[in-house]
Amino acid sequence: KILENLRGGPNVITLLDIVKDPVSRTPALIFEYVNNIDFKQLYPTLSDYDIRFYMYELLKVCVD
Repeated sequence: KILENLRGGPNVITLLDIVKDPVSRTPALIFEYVNNIDFKQLYPTLSDYDIRFYMYELLKVCVD
């Protein structure tokens, strides 16, 4: 529901579909492909400013 409300916003990945496993009935979210860097590798290289900017961008999408 949150991703549906944020759809089309800046820096928001597109939710393409939601499917359920026929046996376990566990839902799976299907997103667009995004070429990215593993966050575990990226995090140690980030400065304090980078982290604050990243958090700002995450929070900004919640109020726009």
